[in-house]
Amino acid sequence: MPLRDASVCSGPDGTWYLTGTVEPFYGFNEGIKVWKSKDMLHWSDLGMVWKYGDSAWHKPYLRAKMSLWAPEIHYLKGTFWLTYSMPGYDGTAKTSGSGLLRSTSGKPEGPYIDVHPRERMGDEIDASLFQDDGGKVYFLWHSGKIARMNDEMTGLAEPYHWIRTTGRDSNPAHHSGLCSGIFGKDEFTHIGYEGVYLFKGRVSTTCLVPRILRGDTVARSPCRSTFTDHTVRGRKRFLTLATMCSFRMKREIGGRHFLGAMTPAHGKKSLELCPSRLIFRAIFE
Repeated sequence: MPLRDASVCSGPDGTWYLTGTVEPFYGFNEGIKVWKSKDMLHWSDLGMVWKYGDSAWHKPYLRAKMSLWAPEIHYLKGTFWLTYSMPGYDGTAKTSGSGLLRSTSGKPEGPYIDVHPRERMGDEIDASLFQDDGGKVYFLWHSGKIARMNDEMTGLAEPYHWIRTTGRDSNPAHHSGLCSGIFGKDEFTHIGYEGVYLFKGRVSTTCLVPRILRGDTVARSPCRSTFTDHTVRGRKRFLTLATMCSFRMKREIGGRHFLGAMTPAHGKKSLELCPSRLIFRAIFE
């Protein structure tokens, strides 16, 4: 089955769980499906675990039969969470939105409830979650927007702010034309225009590849997701599903938080990953 925007996480029992955008990618695909696997080779279908439409803010999207895009699956705080996004119901980005679901059973198949049903949590697409070392969880979306969530995980505890690079690249050739529409003509500290996500860990010349799964399952996807494989030579390995291009990290970084963007602002030959107080460059091979 073709799948875009793949996202994988490990559950408490060591099982891998997979989700992503299902067909029709640009039509009414109803909701979110989840698969599970012990070896990432043989996958069992858990079915459609959630359909959108019950939350108040979904109504215009449902009337317009909009797609649901780029769900991510996470295991945090003893249960499973699904982020999700929908493009603008009026054909513009201004009405796009994203939200967050929580499994009330603690199981990956749900049932799931929308934790913020009255209005969208993010005002654009490509939502993700990140938990820091202190246990605080952050909601990220689109082009580098980030906000800490409240302790109940039912909403944002603060206004969002933009993640910025520590350097400024003013070469127009290194920026998509979409970036100026979002950030302004002379703003060159942004990280890209969509698909922000964060991961943490220790990386040592680790290959991030776009084709963990074979065939149309991931190869057609323009989006991304990072997960941790604890089984490789006793160390953590970070693999990115469905990036725009595979790349290899060229230097060892330990104990830092890293940021990546699906659509990098800084050209086709490199992608800036931005940990706290540090910028390093991953070179495409």
